[in-house]
Amino acid sequence: MIWTHCYLKGVIHLERIEWLIGEEEMLSIIRLMITSNSTFDIFTFSSHLSRFVIKDNMTLSDVFYHSYTTGGYPTIHVSVMEDTIRIDQSGSTLWPLSLSFYNGSSHWLLTNAESFHRQSNTSSLQYLVNQGFKTFMRVNYDTKTWIQILYMLEQDASQFTPVGRAQFISDLCYFSSSLVDKYMVDRVMALVNDQPDNFDLCDW
Repeated sequence: MIWTHCYLKGVIHLERIEWLIGEEEMLSIIRLMITSNSTFDIFTFSSHLSRFVIKDNMTLSDVFYHSYTTGGYPTIHVSVMEDTIRIDQSGSTLWPLSLSFYNGSSHWLLTNAESFHRQSNTSSLQYLVNQGFKTFMRVNYDTKTWIQILYMLEQDASQFTPVGRAQFISDLCYFSSSLVDKYMVDRVMALVNDQPDNFDLCDW
């Protein structure tokens, strides 16, 4: 079921947990489960993550169980302003989200919205979220940031990974009805048609 449910949602969640706790820790949990349990399920695995507290008494066990049992996927909106970055969860369900930024930093979003200070003289593109689809979510941006992303893809798509490129295209098309600049959708279609080798994953 893990290969057919929600575009490998379960696989991505497991990979993210491994990234958070480390490969050796993940392997030790698996070995312990195999040697200590004749049978095991989601609750067995989840119980081994309860000692990893991420923030405000929430554990990785809580995060994994929520992600596994909640249908659909989260969506966020990133607004890059002059001195502030604001991230809003735009869906009806509140998700515990592990965010990774393009500048290498990471953050847990456990509320509907949070704002961060933007350092002066930093490109808004440093605050791209979830590049490479490290967490199962869709990301929308303000119009100015989307335009910058499209320009970078048009000029040199290779600066992003194939998954990252496809992710941009998929998310922009998904949120197209909310875009202020409708011309961006035409630019996306032209981009994919003109550079098919750079966007060969855009069918997913």
